[in-house]
Amino acid sequence: MPYVDLFTGDDSASLWYSTNAPDGMVSGFDSSRPTIIMLHPFALDSTWVVNYLDDPRIGLKYNIIAFDSRFSGKSQTKLSGKIDYWVQAADLAYACQILHLPPAHFCAEETESICVALRFSVLFPEMCLSLALITVPPPNEPHFNVTTAEEILRMWGFAESLEDYEHAISEMLSITVGQVLPLSISSFHHFQIVSFWQTTYPPFRRTRFMGLYNLLIHRTPLSPGMLARITQPVLLIHGEKNENRPLKHAEDLKEMLTNAQGVRLAVVRGCAGYLSLLPTSCSILVQFYTKFLGGLSPARSELRSPSIAIPDRMAVALRELAELSGREDIASRSARSCMSFSLVPVEVERKQMDILRSFHHGEREGLSPLDALGRPLRRYTDRYTDHWFSIDVGSDSIAFGVSTHIRVMAAFFTSTQVQRAPAL
Repeated sequence: MPYVDLFTGDDSASLWYSTNAPDGMVSGFDSSRPTIIMLHPFALDSTWVVNYLDDPRIGLKYNIIAFDSRFSGKSQTKLSGKIDYWVQAADLAYACQILHLPPAHFCAEETESICVALRFSVLFPEMCLSLALITVPPPNEPHFNVTTAEEILRMWGFAESLEDYEHAISEMLSITVGQVLPLSISSFHHFQIVSFWQTTYPPFRRTRFMGLYNLLIHRTPLSPGMLARITQPVLLIHGEKNENRPLKHAEDLKEMLTNAQGVRLAVVRGCAGYLSLLPTSCSILVQFYTKFLGGLSPARSELRSPSIAIPDRMAVALRELAELSGREDIASRSARSCMSFSLVPVEVERKQMDILRSFHHGEREGLSPLDALGRPLRRYTDRYTDHWFSIDVGSDSIAFGVSTHIRVMAAFFTSTQVQRAPAL
């Protein structure tokens, strides 16, 4: 099975991966092609990189491997308040060495993946040929998003009815994926995401979703000294109309990567976030990315065992992390455990663990939105507008969720000829 197992005294994790090789394993990679490691968007998994694989400009010219992070897809992990994006970067480093992967190009989309890729490139530069960062997040999660997400997660995880659960989903869509297309077009797009959430993170598995959000809301920014360690070529790709993750954050990161071998910012006009999920925006994204890769030095993909023992290489990374963070105790931690790379303060570790325990308690008795075959009980698109009265553009009055209500009213006023009052 395509898993990488990470077991130590204080940690237990199995990372699922998939590849575009004929046999699905890294042993099937074409040694003449460069390798790309793809990190999936937040709250999704490696199956969502299909639009890349279906595009011959990338799927037929590169070896591709995609990992599920600890709380995503088929990966499994022991619950811990220590897990942060540094731990996940160490996960990837262990996986690359265990699988004998060659130095690879990293393609990361949305907050979780970008935070992990940046940290990986800081500690393991020889394994990273370049960085493509799609939809750059702010250094910290905005307070409004944190408060809103906590309320939604409580509603999501402890929903008492399917209506409550679907209302939580509609609000989750608005603060993650957002409104990427007109309602008539995006309905099916949203339905796919919601179906994935319902089967992967239902209330009776709510702890996994809370684990994702612990990482998101408690993340800390990289210091200028850490960002100065990034020397690889970098491509930043951002949607022009992303309200949740404004373009300014990509522009700021471009200025802070002072030692990178060239930083290019490509703006996808008229698009918002989660660019790879829609074939149209993904095609533009692939065009930017393949042009970027075409300007780099050619690379091959021979699978070779590490030139230095894995614990020894991880020990070097721990010493570098100790220096960068100003915490000398990190250098003496066990190099065999990915948890040793955690920079989570003790008080935050306790808080995160308390939240995970509260979500885990009684989890199996949580609401199920699935039928006996594990499929959603009903189509979300038939129900997700059930909360607020509004007027749909060009049709009779219907009901909409809070966020959708606002967007549709805005669309109504911008698409209707309104007679303006004379200026006073």
